[in-house]
Amino acid sequence: MFENLSERLDKIFRNLRGKGYLTEDNIKAGLREVR
Repeated sequence: MFENLSERLDKIFRNLRGKGYLTEDNIKAGLREVR
């Protein structure tokens, strides 16, 4: 269970880091991935 969550969070943070900045849409997409 925690491994799956960790993998998903890692994927989200890698995606956000690639953008170089946070926007409301980036945050919403990240939260959608967590759910």
